[in-house]
Amino acid sequence: MSPAYVGTQLVHGYVGGGAATGTQVDLVALAQGGAAPAPPPSSGKIFVGARITGSYEKTTMGALDANDAPYSADPALPHPTAWDTFEGINGNTRPGSMGGARLAYVQFGLGVGWTAGNPTATANFATVYGNLINWAQARGAFTQFDWGATTTALTDILADNATARSNFSALADAMYANGKPVLFRPLWEMNGGWYAWGIGGTGNISHAQYITIWRRIWQYFADRKAGVAAGTGTGTGTGNVSFFWCPNYWISTSSPTNQGMQRYPGDAYVDWVGPDGYARANTGATPNSLFDYTLAEMTSVVAASKPFAIGEWGCMDSVGGAGKAAFFNTFFGSFLQKWPRLKAANYFHASGADGTDNWIPTIEANRAAYATGVAAVGLGNTTTLPLNQKVPIPA
Repeated sequence: MSPAYVGTQLVHGYVGGGAATGTQVDLVALAQGGAAPAPPPSSGKIFVGARITGSYEKTTMGALDANDAPYSADPALPHPTAWDTFEGINGNTRPGSMGGARLAYVQFGLGVGWTAGNPTATANFATVYGNLINWAQARGAFTQFDWGATTTALTDILADNATARSNFSALADAMYANGKPVLFRPLWEMNGGWYAWGIGGTGNISHAQYITIWRRIWQYFADRKAGVAAGTGTGTGTGNVSFFWCPNYWISTSSPTNQGMQRYPGDAYVDWVGPDGYARANTGATPNSLFDYTLAEMTSVVAASKPFAIGEWGCMDSVGGAGKAAFFNTFFGSFLQKWPRLKAANYFHASGADGTDNWIPTIEANRAAYATGVAAVGLGNTTTLPLNQKVPIPA
C-alpha cells in the first residue's frame, strides 16, 4: 500500500453487498461448474503474514525503535523492537498490536526500480537483502518481497536493454545467493490506475505490454538460476523465488478493476495467485463480499495446482455491518473453508498516507478476534523452511 491507494477508494465504494452479491453467486457457480456446492471442510493451516509499521509500534505500543519489519529484526536493536510489540513478546508489556498473533511471514519492499539510491541497483544490495531475509528467518518468518517500477524501468524492461538485464541480474543473484524461500510480488495491483504499471497509470502500459514485462522479469530470474546471462531465454525455473501475481480485487463486471485477468501472464510464469482487498469504513463489507467474485474468476482461469494468497488485506474498526471482530471471525472460519486453495494471507497493519485508510485495530476485542483466528488456522514458525526451494504450499 502507498499514497497511490487514494485511488483505491473508488473501488472500495462498491463493497458492502447489494446487487453485486447476486452476481458473485452466479460467478462462483460458473467457476465451480454448476450450482455452488456446500463449502468443503477446512483443508488445514495457512501462512499468516503482516506488514509491521514501526512508527506505530514505537509511538503507541512501546517499541524502542521505529523500524518496519524485517528491519526491526536487526539483532543489534534493543528489545522490545517493533516486531516484539507487534507479536507481544521479548519484554513487551502489552498484549501485542494484533493480540499476540505470531507471524509466518512479513511483507517488505526495497524501493521502486530504478529510482536513485534504490538498493536493487547498488553494489551492496546482496548484503542488504541477505541481512533482512536472515533476520526475518531468525525470527521464524519468511518474506513477501514487493517490487515496483518507475516508467523508466518499465520502458527498459520492454526494450530488454542492458540496464534491465543488469539490474535484474543483481536482484536475482542476491535472492539466489541467500537461498531462502521468498514470495516475490512484482508489479502488484496492475488492474488499477494508481501505479505506473497499472491500467490508466502513468506508464501507459497495455495488457499485452504488462504480460510481456512480467514474463521478461520471470525469464531474467530463470536465466540467472540456470547460470546464464539474463535475457538469454534458456532458463526454465526460478528456484527459491516464488512469483506471486496479485491484482486488486473486483466484485462485479462493472467494478473499475474488473480487467484483472486480462493481465494474467499465464500459469507457466506464476507460483502463487491472489488479490489485494480492503474493507473500508461504513461499507458493511465481509470477506465474502470483498473476495468471492475475484477468487471465483481466478478459479475458472488459473491452473488448479496454483495456490491462492491474499497479498494485502485490511479492515477498518469502523467497517460497519457486523463489525471488525465478526469480519476476522468469518475470514479465519467459514471464508477459508469456502476457499481451500487460499493458503496465505498478509494483513496490512498500517495507516495510509491519506488519513482514511487505517487498518490497525484500535479496539482490544478486534485484536483478540484476529489473534484467535491466527491461533486456529495460522502456521507459526517457518525458520526451518528448506533452502533453495519454493515457499511450500501448506497441506
